[in-house]
Amino acid sequence: MKKFSVLMCAIAMIGMTFTSCNNGGNTPIPDIVENGFYVVGDATGFANLQTTGVSVCQMANGVNEVTKAQRDGMYEKYILLEGGKEFSFLEKKGELVVNYTASLEKKNITTDGVDLEGGYWGKISEGTATMKVEETGLYHIVLDLNADKQLDAAGGAQVIIAPVTWGVRGAMNGWSWTKYEGEAKENGTITWAWKNQEMGADNAEFKFAHGNFWKINLDVAEQVKAEVSLGKDMVAGGGNIVVEQKGMYDITLTFKLAKGDIKNSFSMEAKKVGDIAVKDYSNCELELVGDAVADQAGASPDPSSWGWGNVYSLGKPVKSGDIYTWKSAGKVKLVGGKAYKVRTKNFEDQGDIKAFDNGANIDVAADVETEITVIMDAQKGEMTVEDGSVPADPVNITVTAVNIPAEWTEVAIYAWNGSDNKLCGAWPGTKVDVVDGKVVYEFKNVVPPISVIFNNNGGGAQTENMTGISADTEIDVTQNLKTK
Repeated sequence: MKKFSVLMCAIAMIGMTFTSCNNGGNTPIPDIVENGFYVVGDATGFANLQTTGVSVCQMANGVNEVTKAQRDGMYEKYILLEGGKEFSFLEKKGELVVNYTASLEKKNITTDGVDLEGGYWGKISEGTATMKVEETGLYHIVLDLNADKQLDAAGGAQVIIAPVTWGVRGAMNGWSWTKYEGEAKENGTITWAWKNQEMGADNAEFKFAHGNFWKINLDVAEQVKAEVSLGKDMVAGGGNIVVEQKGMYDITLTFKLAKGDIKNSFSMEAKKVGDIAVKDYSNCELELVGDAVADQAGASPDPSSWGWGNVYSLGKPVKSGDIYTWKSAGKVKLVGGKAYKVRTKNFEDQGDIKAFDNGANIDVAADVETEITVIMDAQKGEMTVEDGSVPADPVNITVTAVNIPAEWTEVAIYAWNGSDNKLCGAWPGTKVDVVDGKVVYEFKNVVPPISVIFNNNGGGAQTENMTGISADTEIDVTQNLKTK
């Protein structure tokens, strides 16, 4: 009887299909609307769940970027909203559809950088009242039902509606933020462009981010956050995007509304359009910066947004062909167990030279007074730093990671020291096995101190930079997670 019932249902479905074809084949086939959260209404172009194509309005399950795990009752969506028109949130649960609403107020949205202006915030609750935004544009919606009561101090169940302004950050700008140069709209598709972006080395990396920050805070304790970047494969908070060859690139990001995961609505292209022109560094001022720069004549507290130790000016270079050389005026006092970098003054652009630094921190093995020389080969775009200090002898160092978050599906280790920026390969480093709840990794013949980051194999979650490691060390991953 059970098989017969299924067969009769199948015959009935075939009959319905034939009937539709006999009516001319013009009857739209409605979407199969899955269970989940939706943003619908005239502001979206999809009036309700019965509108053809409404499945693209389905929201993604939200990820708490502090824990890197899906959060129960949290949902996200990038969507075009037309200003002055109404929209609602609907949750479909089988045959039941629950309406949600919020009394939206204009409010600066709290981030881990400069707070974002022009956004909306509201307490979310069941109800049929509709909502509106004032201006037409792309918005990032983060909705959280506060299922675990963690957001009680921040107003409880809430929705944040953030206006989206895309930028790039990475090798082209020293991981600062460059707003798009233009956008093109056509039939619901938006493309943002960045022309002639300089990627100064092979395997250079970058990401997209909306606004000059990384995350939106929902919780006053900063334990619940939503990601605002797009990385590899357009995954929110994913690994860096890599271009294999250095050069000048045209980069585009394209949005086309799609259902489900955030990545489904975005695509990108990085197209090499030329080689890098040889630069003139004649008027470029460099400086040392870091906690390894001791208090001394010529040193002063770092005035830049880095706020890292002292700065010590190297002034402008001496030029010989395409080789530029900066030298300290005398011997510089450096502090052992600390680190420093070489960068443009205050990490600012110097005329036509974009702000840059030498890359990974330069670790100092022991207290030393030494002359420092920086050499830039403009033809190759390569910089070397000679600090005259005597490095420590190579040693073997075993680093053990414990208390690894259960939601990390894979674990990788990334490491560097003063001479090798990639002791375990390019980011995210080397994938390692978890055995008996821990990772044990031995560095052989390395010059200490070394620095280490454990990460979710490039998935976004990682420890802080664990620096100054000169002997066997155990790292509690959960206790040292990077939260910003």
